[in-house]
Amino acid sequence: MSLFKKKTSAFVFITARLKSKRLKKKALIKLGKFSLIQHQIKRLKKVFPSKNIVIITSKNKEDKK
Repeated sequence: MSLFKKKTSAFVFITARLKSKRLKKKALIKLGKFSLIQHQIKRLKKVFPSKNIVIITSKNKEDKK
Protein backbone atom coordinates (compact mmCIF):
# COMPACT_ATOMS: atom_id res chain seq x y z
CA MET A 1 0.00 0.00 0.00
CA SER A 2 1.34 3.41 -0.93
CA LEU A 3 1.97 6.01 1.77
CA PHE A 4 -0.33 8.40 -0.05
CA LYS A 5 -3.32 6.03 0.03
CA LYS A 6 -3.08 5.13 3.71
CA LYS A 7 -4.94 7.39 6.15
CA THR A 8 -3.24 8.22 9.44
CA SER A 9 -4.34 9.59 12.81
CA ALA A 10 -1.52 12.16 13.03
CA PHE A 11 -2.27 15.88 12.94
CA VAL A 12 -0.84 18.46 10.54
CA PHE A 13 -0.42 22.11 11.56
CA ILE A 14 -0.10 24.64 8.74
CA THR A 15 1.19 28.07 9.69
CA ALA A 16 -0.41 30.71 7.51
CA ARG A 17 0.49 34.32 8.23
CA LEU A 18 -0.48 37.13 5.89
CA LYS A 19 1.96 39.75 7.14
CA SER A 20 5.24 38.96 5.46
CA LYS A 21 8.17 41.22 4.67
CA ARG A 22 9.08 39.70 1.31
CA LEU A 23 5.76 38.48 -0.14
CA LYS A 24 2.58 39.89 1.37
CA LYS A 25 -0.40 37.53 1.71
CA LYS A 26 1.59 34.64 0.25
CA ALA A 27 -0.88 31.99 1.45
CA LEU A 28 -3.71 33.65 -0.51
CA ILE A 29 -1.85 34.10 -3.80
CA LYS A 30 -3.59 32.24 -6.62
CA LEU A 31 -1.74 29.54 -8.50
CA GLY A 32 -4.11 28.55 -11.27
CA LYS A 33 -7.63 28.14 -9.88
CA PHE A 34 -6.66 27.83 -6.22
CA SER A 35 -4.64 29.74 -3.62
CA LEU A 36 -1.36 28.31 -2.33
CA ILE A 37 -2.97 27.29 0.95
CA GLN A 38 -5.79 25.51 -0.92
CA HIS A 39 -3.24 23.56 -2.97
CA GLN A 40 -1.45 22.55 0.21
CA ILE A 41 -4.66 21.43 1.93
CA LYS A 42 -5.78 19.51 -1.15
CA ARG A 43 -2.50 17.56 -1.20
CA LEU A 44 -2.53 16.91 2.55
CA LYS A 45 -6.09 15.50 2.35
CA LYS A 46 -4.68 12.62 0.30
CA VAL A 47 -2.78 11.44 3.39
CA PHE A 48 -4.56 12.95 6.41
CA PRO A 49 -8.26 13.16 7.27
CA SER A 50 -9.69 16.70 6.97
CA LYS A 51 -10.36 16.86 10.70
CA ASN A 52 -6.62 16.37 11.35
CA ILE A 53 -5.50 19.36 9.27
CA VAL A 54 -5.25 22.52 11.35
CA ILE A 55 -4.41 26.01 10.04
CA ILE A 56 -2.79 28.28 12.60
CA THR A 57 -2.20 32.04 12.35
CA SER A 58 -1.09 34.86 14.59
CA LYS A 59 -3.20 37.40 16.44
CA ASN A 60 -2.27 40.11 13.92
CA LYS A 61 -5.14 42.06 12.40
CA GLU A 62 -3.95 41.10 8.89
CA ASP A 63 -4.38 37.39 9.64
CA LYS A 64 -8.13 37.61 10.28
CA LYS A 65 -9.04 37.29 6.58
